[in-house]
Amino acid sequence: MKIKITLLQILTFLLCGTAFGQTVTFNYTGGVQSYTVPPCVFLLNIVADGAEGGGTGGSGGDGSIVTGTLAVTPGQVLQIRVGGAGTITAGGYNGGGIGKPGSVGSGGGGGGSDIRIAPYTTGSRVAVAGGGGGFGGGSTAALGGSGGRS
Repeated sequence: MKIKITLLQILTFLLCGTAFGQTVTFNYTGGVQSYTVPPCVFLLNIVADGAEGGGTGGSGGDGSIVTGTLAVTPGQVLQIRVGGAGTITAGGYNGGGIGKPGSVGSGGGGGGSDIRIAPYTTGSRVAVAGGGGGFGGGSTAALGGSGGRS
């Protein structure tokens, strides 16, 4: 799972007289990462992937993929959280739900990936890609649901 940030070159050229391209990819680490917006950058292209739900043999649902453009200020610090995949019963990092244990337990949900602005609370998220659903266990075993695409 990852979050990819690409600087928008056109606005940078118009405002600063220089064009440069930069793509930064944040991969899953299990913790908070940060990104400081470079000088002369006011817009970022965002691609965020939510994590897969837990299960055996790919039975967890895929996380969502969210794309968009984010207005920012040079020097602004963004917090990045890349969701972790669910396991047989544990939810993935950054909000994956817990699966029910048992002889045929259900998988935990995948964690969401998000970008936050100060004060870095869940209420200050500006982009969120939801995680996939975990494998449904028990007598009605079923594949986990996908997080969706937007």
